[in-house]
Amino acid sequence: MEIKGVEIFSPYANIKGWFTKKNADLVGIEKRIPGLNCGYNSNASKSEVKRNRNLLFQELGLLSDHVAFAKQVHKDHVEIINSGGTYPDTDALITQKHGLTLAIQVADCAAVLIAEPDSHIVAAIHAGWRGAVAGIIPETVNRMKSKATARPDRMLAYISPCISQQFFEVGDEVASKFPKKFVDSESYAKDHIDLKGYLIQQLKDEGIPAIQIHSDPDCTFRDAKDYYSYRREKERSGRMLALIQLN
Repeated sequence: MEIKGVEIFSPYANIKGWFTKKNADLVGIEKRIPGLNCGYNSNASKSEVKRNRNLLFQELGLLSDHVAFAKQVHKDHVEIINSGGTYPDTDALITQKHGLTLAIQVADCAAVLIAEPDSHIVAAIHAGWRGAVAGIIPETVNRMKSKATARPDRMLAYISPCISQQFFEVGDEVASKFPKKFVDSESYAKDHIDLKGYLIQQLKDEGIPAIQIHSDPDCTFRDAKDYYSYRREKERSGRMLALIQLN
């Protein structure tokens, strides 16, 4: 069985990163949500999600006890950690622990992975629009700097597939929270938000060079074959995982 996903940071020997795809063609036990749904915050049984996660961990050679999850709440709380498990009320995880994998669940929100290979520190961030405007990106980068004297000019950042501006329609209350350059008020009947563009700008504002920021161009809402989308599928939506590890 081959699980489809994206390998990230592959040129760097001491950093491993992955982003899973929907894998809708996976066969096996009947599932409430088709594919490789890895989200306990989805409308699937815990046993179903655990089975999917174990399939993924086996494929990647990961030990489940050495994987850390954030119990995401769309805010700006960051945890610096040294062990696996689930961390409540948290939207970003940072570690210097080798062999510990950080995991973020998404389905339209972006997952942002950051690595500073020279300082041996990595971070995984859940960046939906609420977390983005709350400042989860700068908060995480600043915690990385204070913890390991990590330098932003040496940081590498990856932004996962998420909902694109074309499909991210919002009301006035949400649009007003973003800088106008990331709000398209002309092309559609309602405002549309460029979430990826906003996250890229925040990373650059923190000193990460644009050449070291990779934003995946795929759209979770548009690309139904490859990705779950809560906006498109509602309760039938699963979750993808973004993972990062100090090797």
